[in-house]
Amino acid sequence: MAEEKVTEFQVENASASLEKQGTQQTGNGTVQLFAADGEFRLVPVPSQDPNDPLRLPEWRKWMILATVCLFSAAGMTAANSIASIIPNLEMYYTNPAYIHGPPPSSQSISQLGTFPSLFIGIGAIMCTIAAQAVGTRPVMIFEAALVATCIVWAAVSRGKDRGLYSHIASRCILGLGAGAGESLVPLIMQDINYLHKRNSRLSLIWASGGIASSAMGSAASYIVTDIGWRWYYWILFIFSAISLSLIIIFTPETTWPRTVEDLNGISRTDADGFAEPVRPSGHDKSYWYSVRLYSEHAGKRAAWLSIMDLIRSAIFPNIIWLVFLNACFIGVTVSASLVIGTLLIEGWYWEPQNVGLLQVPLAVGSIIAIPIIGIGGDWVISKMATRNGGIHEPEHQLVNMILPFIVGFLGTVCFGIVCSNPEKYHWILPLLFMGFMFFSLIATNVITTTYAIGCFPDLAPSMVIIVGSYRNIIGFGISYGVDSFVAKAGYNGAFGTYAGIMGLLGLTSFYFYFGGKALRQRMNNWPFRYSRVESVAHWRN
Repeated sequence: MAEEKVTEFQVENASASLEKQGTQQTGNGTVQLFAADGEFRLVPVPSQDPNDPLRLPEWRKWMILATVCLFSAAGMTAANSIASIIPNLEMYYTNPAYIHGPPPSSQSISQLGTFPSLFIGIGAIMCTIAAQAVGTRPVMIFEAALVATCIVWAAVSRGKDRGLYSHIASRCILGLGAGAGESLVPLIMQDINYLHKRNSRLSLIWASGGIASSAMGSAASYIVTDIGWRWYYWILFIFSAISLSLIIIFTPETTWPRTVEDLNGISRTDADGFAEPVRPSGHDKSYWYSVRLYSEHAGKRAAWLSIMDLIRSAIFPNIIWLVFLNACFIGVTVSASLVIGTLLIEGWYWEPQNVGLLQVPLAVGSIIAIPIIGIGGDWVISKMATRNGGIHEPEHQLVNMILPFIVGFLGTVCFGIVCSNPEKYHWILPLLFMGFMFFSLIATNVITTTYAIGCFPDLAPSMVIIVGSYRNIIGFGISYGVDSFVAKAGYNGAFGTYAGIMGLLGLTSFYFYFGGKALRQRMNNWPFRYSRVESVAHWRN
């Protein structure tokens, strides 16, 4: 490893370059990731306060990670794993023995799977803004409680058409709670982790959600066949209740003010910007302080400024691009999961109780994403920073998109082809290609989130809102009405269209890779780039 270490000459030149670019005054995103001895610098720079969330001991960070992983897994499972039991629910809600009048349409029943995506996006906006007003911890507890409550609501839903519309409503509100997994959870992770660890930590969160969703989805059809679909929700409630309990016990308040210099890794004292810090001497407040239900660093002003940041940053060209790219992967994956269950029954003659097995390749895709995009992604950006004189550019993250894009594009094209001709292809192929799509989805979630925060570290809350919410809202638009789209265009036509959109967005990445830095520097001169003129530019001031 010695030959890979950055030389002192490179670091001096890189530091001079950073100063010339004015990185100390703006949230430009270009940071010095390595010291002269080749060790990681701590970005953001932690404060000297022993209660700074960045200075939490590593074992505590892992406990927080495990807790939010369980929450994300419970929320994602409740929102997404229903796809494998849609055929069972269609039989339940259209049973002529219980329906008086015309039965609900297949599209109405499919709203159980499509609407949560829309409300996850809305929930991601609401919970992050609320966290800036009162702190991350109380909002996280509320969101976990909301998920658990809505799962119970779904389990006991009654009313018109055997409770279909009450069921849909419960899943919509559930989406508002699960939205925290798309925005507030990544925000907490960036609050307590340094730049060089974010890929691996975020990949664990989203992959754990994918694995749990796939495992529950695989078992769901057997549960529904044996004891009924309502028990599917009661089992989910057990996991959501455990998640709520652990969040109350372990998840601390992570709101903390940081300057632009801190966010760009420029320590004013340059005292401890290297390697993993040892908690300094001083008044280390108690555990009870860390799990308080308020934050002295949050407030209405912070929430209002964040709303303004959200409106402005939504027109940044690179953010618009990555939102549409991510939304395309979400929409295509949801669309495939909604149509494959019925096709396996009608085209490959599966028994309904076996349809849940379609979730297995999704679990495999999630597991593969952890080492490739998590550990491998952190290695790639470290390697590229080393070759760049120790300087990390946010565009380095886009190199990690090459494999997910190719895999996702091929998976989408091939899925449409094999589903158009089930008599010619084995049933394993559509499941394999769904695994391709899900791997690409997990990878894209991780990469686009870290890329957006890296480009605009002073706008981190706005970035997680935009990426976490808008991709779900737009993804909902892509997947909504997929049954009608497939009926008109066929599987090949529908998923071929999706692949064409995906390919166009993927090719655009070349511009943002080679021209992204210049674009960021130009945007820093835009008069509406910043919400205020104070030197302390972090959202929580």
